Formats: sequence, structure tokens, C-alpha cells
Amino acid sequence: MTAYPMQPNLKIGDRVKVVDQDICGVIVRWDGADAVVLDNDRADWMEEDDDGTLVFPISQLKRGLYAY
Repeated sequence: MTAYPMQPNLKIGDRVKVVDQDICGVIVRWDGADAVVLDNDRADWMEEDDDGTLVFPISQLKRGLYAY
């Protein structure tokens, strides 16, 4: 997996893509230094008790305009 330089300006509400993965979503909160991302495709994999979020280090995220 390729690590991109850290993007310290990432904030809640930013749309992001996970580097080298087909995962896009919106940052909804922080878990320490990691971003909690609401996955655009959560309906495809989440179960009843899941909230559709995934946690990633910010070094693995790229900011951008990605489809909902």
C-alpha cells in the first residue's frame, strides 16, 4: 500500500478516498489520530448493529470530491 504525505488539514465533513482501495466516504469523527469514515457503499456490507463506518490513519486518505 502506498502511503501519501499526511494531510493535517483534514476535518470532519471532508470527502476522502482510501489510498489503493475502492473505499470513499466522509469523515464523521476522529478516533485519536485516525479518521472515522462513513463508507459510501456501507449498505453493501454492513449488518444491523453496524454504523457503516471504517477507521483509517490519515496517511492512507486522500481528500477529494468523490461520489456519494
